Amino acid sequence: MDIVERFGASIEPYVILSHTWEDEEVTFYDWDKPSIRNEMKGFQKIRQTCELGAADGYRYAWVDTCCIDKTNSTELSEAINSMFKWYEDAAVCYVYLSDLRDGAGDEALKEQRWFKRGWTLQELIAPREVQFFSQNWLRIGEKAGMAKLLSEITSINQDILSMSQDLNDFSVAERMSWASGRETTRQEDLAYCLLGMFGVNMPMLYGEGKKAFLRLQQEIIKTTNDLSIFAWEYVPVVRRTWQDPNNITCGIFAESPSEFAIRDPVVGSKLKITALKRQTEGDVTVTNAGIKITCRLQLVWTRRKGNYSYVLPIARTHGESTRKRNMFFDDDLGVMLKKVDSGLFVRQNPLSLVRMNKRTKRLDVDRYCPNAYILNDLSMWSPLDRYRELRFYWPPGVRAIRCWPWADWDDETGVFMTGRDGPRGSMLIEVKVEDPIDNIPAQIMEFMFVFFGPLDEDYLTYTLVEYGPYQMPLDIINLRLHGRDMSHQEMFHALRRSPIPRQHSAFALIPRTEYGVRLSVQAVETKPPKWEFSMLVDSFDHISEVDILPWSDTPLHV
Repeated sequence: MDIVERFGASIEPYVILSHTWEDEEVTFYDWDKPSIRNEMKGFQKIRQTCELGAADGYRYAWVDTCCIDKTNSTELSEAINSMFKWYEDAAVCYVYLSDLRDGAGDEALKEQRWFKRGWTLQELIAPREVQFFSQNWLRIGEKAGMAKLLSEITSINQDILSMSQDLNDFSVAERMSWASGRETTRQEDLAYCLLGMFGVNMPMLYGEGKKAFLRLQQEIIKTTNDLSIFAWEYVPVVRRTWQDPNNITCGIFAESPSEFAIRDPVVGSKLKITALKRQTEGDVTVTNAGIKITCRLQLVWTRRKGNYSYVLPIARTHGESTRKRNMFFDDDLGVMLKKVDSGLFVRQNPLSLVRMNKRTKRLDVDRYCPNAYILNDLSMWSPLDRYRELRFYWPPGVRAIRCWPWADWDDETGVFMTGRDGPRGSMLIEVKVEDPIDNIPAQIMEFMFVFFGPLDEDYLTYTLVEYGPYQMPLDIINLRLHGRDMSHQEMFHALRRSPIPRQHSAFALIPRTEYGVRLSVQAVETKPPKWEFSMLVDSFDHISEVDILPWSDTPLHV
């Protein structure tokens, strides 16, 4: 036996060994010392691998203990990045279970250390042919024939073990879940051992700790739009039952593969997660603080919070309950997000995913969210970044259905957030008039609220009008607000030149009746830099007059 080096087309068919490392393994530098090497415990594994390979008609074998110069960082990095392919290209992989007694049954097999190690995951999945051996090298079976049992032991989908499906047929979340519960000696290796599972490469930085797993997820998201990479649940070391999970916020990426081991409390088994057919409205970009994404957010009612929350759809789950016969489910999965600043989100309540189906209470509109930032590093944001807040209180039947720029509006809290460029925006308000008289059905009326002001002053200019009569000039203003292409001075001049009146209440006739509804706004400046607005709604059986204020009275410094 001797160590040889081969590249590219010169590589002949070879066998490969998979095992768990123990004492006295033969390293690359031990190989040139035969008198010492041959007496080491690990040498017997190498000898047996070569003998099995020769008996099967192969001239070459690869063993990780002695075929990698681990003192050479460049070679080690290349080996780790290539490991999956080396196992995938092997003619046969021999799995040596050193702690499995000859003749032991399936229960003993389930307890083998080999099934708990991080590196052996790819060594099970990558090769087409895998043969298992007990501690005295007694052959006990092969992967294809043991696929059902191996699936029960590892929770890996049986179809991938029987080679009837390709690895890329499975979502990122499901592949991550196969690594949950596995261990490595070095914390960084929990990430490095998964590179081949996702077809990505990255440099080895031993000493970076859990940052390695963050880097892995960032590399994965660069190559796929499968948002199931965010389908994980945080498992606290100590569960504080008194703590409201909605007060817990965190970054968008997981800290460990173990957080992908999601068990369904309804069906009583591990959740099977598949990718959404339509993932995003555009690319997902990794930033120094998290990710930038263009997507549609759902507004989902959460019972514990008692209001609507932003939910980013990320995956699907379907199957049959193991607790109730003939109980099937087919749900969307999402993560709850909290808007902390203009266009800026963090994950909220990471203890559980949000399940959405036909019974889920949602608003009849979703929120198109261009260029939203979801943080992973929460230190990149501070509440002090908010320069001014406008908080709105709504009576029953009144709600904001669209806002410009939407990035500044928070549906959950009813707050308009403004940044360093000062407050300015608009909102389309829907008023549902419930049977103003007995024989008239409920009607929907629409109003527009527009506001602006300089950053360094304590005043705010605003108007409230019926939307329909002023739709064209309002839409022009809203379009520029959407593109953040309008200063407060430009808003002032656009409104002054338009037919839009400056008023603090608006009246609208209910179609085909002589009745109308008036919406009024009351503004209160609270502790700077906040404003509070209360909307009031009244019904009238006659046309109501409103007070018109001149735009020329606006205390604007141009």
